[in-house]
Amino acid sequence: MALKQGNYQIQKQRLSPLQRLGSELLEIPLSELDARIELEQEQNPYLEQRLEALEEPQKLETTEQEGRRIHKGEFLDYWFQDDGEQIYRVSKQDDNTEKEFNRSFSVSLAEDLLQQLQLSRIKERDYQIGELIIGNLDSNGYLQRSVEAICDDYFFEHNVDLKKEEVEKVLALIRSFEPAGIAAVDLQDCLMLQINRMSSENPDTMLAKRVIKDYWNSFIHKQYDFIIKRLEVDSETFERVLKIIQSLNPYPGCGMAVGDRIKRVRNFRKMTMKELGMAVGFDENTADVRIAQYENNSRKPKDELLKKIAAALDVNWRSLY
Repeated sequence: MALKQGNYQIQKQRLSPLQRLGSELLEIPLSELDARIELEQEQNPYLEQRLEALEEPQKLETTEQEGRRIHKGEFLDYWFQDDGEQIYRVSKQDDNTEKEFNRSFSVSLAEDLLQQLQLSRIKERDYQIGELIIGNLDSNGYLQRSVEAICDDYFFEHNVDLKKEEVEKVLALIRSFEPAGIAAVDLQDCLMLQINRMSSENPDTMLAKRVIKDYWNSFIHKQYDFIIKRLEVDSETFERVLKIIQSLNPYPGCGMAVGDRIKRVRNFRKMTMKELGMAVGFDENTADVRIAQYENNSRKPKDELLKKIAAALDVNWRSLY
C-alpha cells in the first residue's frame, strides 16, 4: 500500500457553555421564557433579575409650579437640581444609588402602622391614642395635629382627659415604626428621624446629622460655602455628606414594598433570615440568600410562598402583600 502525503484543512467551531446557553434561550418561545427564567432562579438563588424601566422625558415646569413644590418633602429634589454654578452640587443622574419610592400599594399606610401598633402589645388606652395619631397623618406620613390638639380630640371622643406626656409616649413609639421618618412634623424632623437610625461610626453620617440639625436654614438656601467653613471640611467630604442626605426619603408615607413588610415582621419576631428561610422549606445553605432577595425586593414571592412566609411569621398573609 502506497503512502500518500498531502495537506488538509479542517475547520471546527466549538461553542462555549455561555454561547450554548444563549442559543438555547433564543430557541425558547416567548410564551415559555418567563417560566424558564423563574425555574433557573429557583434552582440557583444567587441569580438576580434586573428590570430596567424606560426613562420618561423630563418635563419642564414653570416658576409657579416650582414654587408650589417647595413645600415639605417636595423641595428635596429642588436642592439637588444641578444648575452648574455650585461646585458642591450632587447630581441625581450621576448617582447609581438613586432611590425611587413607589406610591401604589395594596395595604394603606394607616393599616400598616396599625398592624405595627398591634404587634407592640401596648395597653388599650395607648392603642386608642395611637389610632388618633395615625389618623392624623397625611399621605406623605407627616403629623398634621399638635399633641395638645390630639389630647382635645381624645377628650371629645372618649370624654376622658389625657396628659400631654401620654400622647408623647405613644407618638415616640410610632416614630420608631417603619418606614423611618414616619409621624414627623416637618421635613427637617423627618430627615433627623431617619439619620438617627444610621450608624454613628461613619464620620460622614455624623456630619450629615450636624448639617440637618445645626445648619438647616443655610442648607435649604444652598449656602454650602458657609456650611463647609463651619464644619471645617473639604469639598469632597461635603459631597459625600450631601449624598447621604440625598439618600433619605422625604416621603416616608408613600408605602412599603412586600420585602420591606417581610423584613419588618421578621425583626419583630426576632428571627434571622436563615431561620425564616428554613421555616418555609428552603435549603439550609441558601435559606438566608433567598430571604435576602425577597427582603431587598430584587425578587417578589408568589402567593403560595408568601403564605408560607406569613405562616412562619404568624401573621395574615394579606398583610404582607
